[in-house]
Amino acid sequence: MKTIVLANQKGGCAKTSTAHALGIGLANRGYKVLLVDLDAQCNLCDYCGVDTEHAGTTLYNVFKGQAAPQTALVNVQVGADLLLGDLLFTKADSEFTQIGREVMLKKALSAFNTVYDYCIVDTAPNLGILLANALAAADSVIIPLTASRFSLKGMNQLAKFIDEIRQDRNPELKINGVLLTRYNKRTVLNRMLLDETQQSAEILGTKLYKTTIRQSIAMDESQVMQEDIYAHSSTIAEDYNNFVDEFLEGEYEH
Repeated sequence: MKTIVLANQKGGCAKTSTAHALGIGLANRGYKVLLVDLDAQCNLCDYCGVDTEHAGTTLYNVFKGQAAPQTALVNVQVGADLLLGDLLFTKADSEFTQIGREVMLKKALSAFNTVYDYCIVDTAPNLGILLANALAAADSVIIPLTASRFSLKGMNQLAKFIDEIRQDRNPELKINGVLLTRYNKRTVLNRMLLDETQQSAEILGTKLYKTTIRQSIAMDESQVMQEDIYAHSSTIAEDYNNFVDEFLEGEYEH
């Protein structure tokens, strides 16, 4: 099982939408996928139509040693399951203080190593213990990014955090690529920042995906309706399908 983390310190960059679209896109292509919601907002769970307040066992219970990982699992569709997040993750940094707290997720995921092809992890927009867990367990990171100064700043801060995890916990961790989201090529600002984003990606030793995810109301509508992005024909469904294909091409190259 390959574990891919979606991360960016800046919110509003379509991180959860991208995690969901990548996971479901892989499942639609015949891969067995494990989605993981590691954000206290539980947006990925909401996207999948799961009410975590009444869900019973979650990853929080697993991390507390109260339950086995398999009990926090729900089926999303054929080929895709979801490990549930929890609102109690808001106090994770102060509550999980034990030795080995950075590898709680890695230990939980070890129960599924031979079950799934891919594990896709959605993370919170901060540099806390839950992100450290995600990166310690990951093979690679995808950074969704909007074309803005704040997003670029957040990406650079995330890169420093990734370097710390490499040194302490996961020396093989790589940045798979940077994905531009909510992109509008008609705006001068977006076009200006495209080149700067390309340069920043190269400095980080990674690539800017050729695919860009265009600005689209369909993204917001799919979240509200709790439908996957591929349920209806739209520019964003086309973009995410292209992104999943590009992601897989990179996998085949390695």
